[in-house]
Amino acid sequence: MKTPAQLLLLIVLCGPDLQAPCMTEAQWSGSNNGDGPVDGGDTSTPASMSLDAVIQQLFQQQAEIHQLQIDMAAKDQRIQALEQREYVKRCESGILETPGDVLASGAVPSSDRYHDETATFSRAFPKIPEVTIGLRLVDHLPGTIRVSADVSSKSRTGMTVRFSSWDDSRLWRASVYWMACA
Repeated sequence: MKTPAQLLLLIVLCGPDLQAPCMTEAQWSGSNNGDGPVDGGDTSTPASMSLDAVIQQLFQQQAEIHQLQIDMAAKDQRIQALEQREYVKRCESGILETPGDVLASGAVPSSDRYHDETATFSRAFPKIPEVTIGLRLVDHLPGTIRVSADVSSKSRTGMTVRFSSWDDSRLWRASVYWMACA
């Protein structure tokens, strides 16, 4: 007959139903009165663990399970936040370019000059898009180069880029790549 400590150990190691054979009867019987393995030398098997060691291992596993549950809850919250985030539904891109000599001819050398170019989107965005531009081309006459390009306005249906030059800079033409996303 097994002692209460041995039964508790079996429940911990095999589960409460004790249906699946997790240890042979030989591991619990023999010359050592069922307190450990029959051969007496293997201390790495579950049958050779003391009740205190099993309880300690059980507490450690419970702590690990608790930490995993905390980690899972945090990941579930992150997933929910990502699912609620608004995603980009559509992007459009293109090139805007000034006509030649629009910022160079007839300008007073020290004046600030600008020219606006407008892009119309193929269809309206559901909301005002985020717009990014990048210089593609700068064609200038000899001398100092001063140029800027900025998104001066945007709407659901289009956007305007302002090309600027100033002081004695003589800009022949400039162009930008643009991308609008919403």
